[in-house]
Amino acid sequence: MNSSRKDDISFIFEGLCAVHDFLITENWYIFMFSSAKLNTKKTLKALIGLGAFAGTFDFNEEKSHIYMIPRADLLKEGTASEINLATDSRIKDIPIDKCFSFHLSNAFENPDGNVVFEVC
Repeated sequence: MNSSRKDDISFIFEGLCAVHDFLITENWYIFMFSSAKLNTKKTLKALIGLGAFAGTFDFNEEKSHIYMIPRADLLKEGTASEINLATDSRIKDIPIDKCFSFHLSNAFENPDGNVVFEVC
């Protein structure tokens, strides 16, 4: 028998971040955040066909972050609204070298409990 429940889920983080894709495993939602700002000049060029959208970002920091957020069915009902990525102890924050990707793929948890995924 399948059961489901409705929980409002929202994530709070400071700053601007371009998130185009995310991953789901049995136990986690996985997001890759790069601290970025939109470069106005590059954006205008991209809008008129003189540049690529992917080239419109400038990165602010030396690190990017992978955030692993427990799936709602693993959280106590009613506790998933306004999850603050910076302060909530249920969130796994994994700093990585500065990078940016539009697409993530093929996420799974291996028999040892490690989360494995690919970034394009």
